[in-house]
Amino acid sequence: MSGINQEPISPAAAGRNPFFQIEARSIPEAYYEALRAVHFGGHSLRTQYDRRDPDGTYIDPPGKDAKVAIRIREPFAQPRFPALSYCERGKYIAEFLGAKDHLVVPYRELVDKVHAGEEFEATQWPYCYHQPPDGLPARGRHCHRPAGPDPRQTCEGPDHAPGDRDTRVPEIDLFMQPTCPAWERLQLRAIEDDRGRLLLNMHTVWRSRDLYKAWGTT
Repeated sequence: MSGINQEPISPAAAGRNPFFQIEARSIPEAYYEALRAVHFGGHSLRTQYDRRDPDGTYIDPPGKDAKVAIRIREPFAQPRFPALSYCERGKYIAEFLGAKDHLVVPYRELVDKVHAGEEFEATQWPYCYHQPPDGLPARGRHCHRPAGPDPRQTCEGPDHAPGDRDTRVPEIDLFMQPTCPAWERLQLRAIEDDRGRLLLNMHTVWRSRDLYKAWGTT
């Protein structure tokens, strides 16, 4: 059974962004519960992605915005992914395997461009999550950080607990608003259960997340 926090799904009170806490067995169950909560209870919000006609009139309806915490008890339960994610998931898999690394602007050139406020061409990316290590600082994108030999210590750093990864690079990201990376932080914890088995707990924090098109893909 999936669950949602006890607060009613209703439009946000004046001046307050709604918050929903979702708990479900599988990824698809959590995804559809979150869609329902945000669609019916989220705050209406215009963004730079809303299309307009030549007269400047909006073509798209406003989006829905909310803070949502989602917990999935069995992330490998089948079906693994919601049907709505099939058309987008391959793009994310390709990116995490490094297929788009060649599009990322070299680090020093990137710093100069963002500090100067220059526009990027369509074939120039300021980042991808599988960031190549060309000059990237140690506190860089996820895949640049080396993995440790112990499964309890997936990643180590001088100011990180084992298993913590941080995508933020302030020298770049502070100058890229609002296009800085949406995925901000990954935390992994291997915790023993009552049978002595190690269970991997993963917690992610996002600056923003496209619930309809992107959440179910990753």
